[in-house]
Amino acid sequence: MKKIAFFCYNVDESGGLERVLSLIANALASQSKIQVTIISLYENKNRFFDLEKEITVCYIDNKSYYSIIKETREILKNSKIEKLIVVDTLMSLICLPASIGLKMQIFAWEHYSFYSNLVNNKRKAARFLAKVFFKKIVVLTERDRRNWARKSINRNKFLVIENPSPFLLKEDKNKNNCNHALAIGRLRKEKGFDLLIEAWALAKLHLPQKAKLIIVGEGEEKINLEKKIKQLNMESSIIINCFTTDVSQYYKAARIYCLSSRTEALPMVLIESLSFSVPLLAFDCYTGPREIIKNKYNGFIVEENNLQSYADKIVKLFTLNDKDFSILSHNAYLSSSKYSIDNIIKEWLDLLK
Repeated sequence: MKKIAFFCYNVDESGGLERVLSLIANALASQSKIQVTIISLYENKNRFFDLEKEITVCYIDNKSYYSIIKETREILKNSKIEKLIVVDTLMSLICLPASIGLKMQIFAWEHYSFYSNLVNNKRKAARFLAKVFFKKIVVLTERDRRNWARKSINRNKFLVIENPSPFLLKEDKNKNNCNHALAIGRLRKEKGFDLLIEAWALAKLHLPQKAKLIIVGEGEEKINLEKKIKQLNMESSIIINCFTTDVSQYYKAARIYCLSSRTEALPMVLIESLSFSVPLLAFDCYTGPREIIKNKYNGFIVEENNLQSYADKIVKLFTLNDKDFSILSHNAYLSSSKYSIDNIIKEWLDLLK
């Protein structure tokens, strides 16, 4: 029995990182000769994404740095972990000292883009340590792999494994009848929902009367976003709903998916949208949209921060004739096969063999 562990910040959270972690951990746990443990630095009252019952979840009780290292080491040692996957290279500041002298291979799984605005000096130091001491570093895009490999002695240490979609569906051939644009995510500054609201306000006069923008999420920017919606007199056209575990209901009702992020890695929401035959629209932020969207094939990519151009594409996607929109929707569905869990888990199994 091969013993594998994931080390993460908080397995109970509702973000894209936690979603893909649960998908990969569940898929590995379903393999007959793999035992999966998840070590989580923090714990919520309730877990957002389901995990297979065969997975052992260990929460770190201590919160001081040295106590965390000690407790992590005890878990790794007692569980006889052979391969440790560090979800976010920042965690290497804990895992490296915790694993000294233990016979295990350590892998980094980086979910932040190389040039993310979340990369501070601490994260840079953690990434350097990962480059030196970890066996492999998994990133989400080829652009990030090239940036990681630049100036590295061992360029073979870096590889790309993309995020999977949790949905395996038949093609939806009735997207022409949908009247909603959809956006899902944590309501934080870097997700750019403020930009999306402004672009929607520019587009609204030229949209069908029934068209609405549905934003699904929670976060610290919610009050500010609601104020902006009111200021722009968009209360009847833009709705913010609380996050839910059943996001499929929103994808099914969506005509298009709108991503307005200022920074991304490889957005799960774009990958999931493809499974529901939903064409995509996004700003061309560094990594993510360009890796998933083929311009004019399964959606559109717009120059960063160009609100008028974004608004024009919203209008275009809502006013395309049925034939042309059906082609876009069909191409979106065809694009989804690349991200099937069966394809992605083969790459993980090959890495961990």
